[in-house]
Amino acid sequence: MKAAKFLPVAAVVAALAAVAARFAWAQAALVRAESAGGGSQALPFLLVSAALCLGPGLFAWRAAGLRTSSVAFFLAFVPAAGIGCTMLVSWLLLLFGLWTPRAALALALASGAAGLAAVASWTASRRRRSASCGGAVRALASVTLSEALAVALAFAVAETLFELVAGSPMQGWDAFLSWDRWAEEFAAGRSLGRRALGFYPPGLPLVGSVFYKLLPASGPVPASAAHLLLHGFHAGAFPLVALLAVCALSRPCGFNPLVGQALLLSDWFLVQCALKQAGDADVPLVAMCLCAFAVVAELGEAASKRRVAAAAVPVFFAVAFAKGSGFAALAFALPFLFWRKRAAACPAAAALAFAAPFYAVQAALAA
Repeated sequence: MKAAKFLPVAAVVAALAAVAARFAWAQAALVRAESAGGGSQALPFLLVSAALCLGPGLFAWRAAGLRTSSVAFFLAFVPAAGIGCTMLVSWLLLLFGLWTPRAALALALASGAAGLAAVASWTASRRRRSASCGGAVRALASVTLSEALAVALAFAVAETLFELVAGSPMQGWDAFLSWDRWAEEFAAGRSLGRRALGFYPPGLPLVGSVFYKLLPASGPVPASAAHLLLHGFHAGAFPLVALLAVCALSRPCGFNPLVGQALLLSDWFLVQCALKQAGDADVPLVAMCLCAFAVVAELGEAASKRRVAAAAVPVFFAVAFAKGSGFAALAFALPFLFWRKRAAACPAAAALAFAAPFYAVQAALAA
C-alpha cells in the first residue's frame, strides 16, 4: 500500500530526470548542428535562463514563506514569477535610461544569487528544525497519479517543443519582425521611441534582450546561437508554465488535469502558436493568465493569503505587460476581484499601477 502511495512521486522524479537529460542534450546537439560555434553558447544560455526564470521566483516563494500542497502550483509559480520579475526590473531600468549590458549582467547575477540564497535558506531552516524535507515529502505524497502524469506530460511536451524549434530561426511574421527585432534593438541600446511599439508593451522583448546582451552573436542575427536558443526558449518555457498551471487548477476547480491539458493542447495552441509562432506574445499571455488564475485559486486554499498575494505581484505584472490585451483583461477583472477575491485584487492592482504609465503614454500619443 505504501509503495503504491509513492508511485506518483517516483513517476514525477523519473520523468523530470529524463527530461532534464534530454533537454541538456538538445541544447548542445541541435545548436551545434544548426549554427557554427553555437554549442559554446548552450551552457551560458542555460545558466542565464535558469537565473532569470528560477532565481526571482524561488526568492519570492522563500521570502514570503509560502507553502502549498500542490507541486504543480509551485512548479508553475516559480518560473512565472521569475519572468515577471525580469520584466518589471528591466522595464524600470529602461524607463530611467539604465538598461545597459552591465545592468543586464547585474540582473542575471542578482537573480541567480537570489535563487541560491533561497535554496540555502530553505536548507538551513530544515536543518535547524531537524526535519529532512518532511513538508516536501508530504506534498509529493499527496500527488495523485493523474497529477503526476500531467506534470510529466507538461515537461515532456515542453522538451519536445524545444527540441523541434531550437536550431531554427523564428518563423512567425510578428515574432521575427516585431517582438524579436524589438529585443535586438533594446539589446543594442537603441531607443525605439514610444510610437514604434504602439500598444504592444516591451515586457517580452526586454526579457529577450537580456539574452542578446549577455550572449554575443556568433553570426547573422537569424542564425546566431542566441537567436536560435531564444526561439527554443519561447517554444518550451511558456507552454510548460501553461500546462503546469492547468494541472494546478485541477484540484480547486475539480477536473482531471489530463483532461484540462488535452483541451489546451489543441491545434491552435500546440501547432499554430507554440511551434509556428514561437516568439510571439500569444502563448506567453495564455501561460501567465493561467498562472494568475492558479494564484487566485490558491488564495482560496492558502492560510497565509497576504503572503501569497505579495509574492504574486510579478505574475500579475507579467499578464499586464506581456500584451495589451492582458492589461485590458486584468483591468476588466479587477472589480470582480475586489468583490469576490479581495486578496487577489491587491497584487492585480499593484501590477496595473506599474504597467499603466506605459499604456497611458501610448494612448496619449495615439490621440
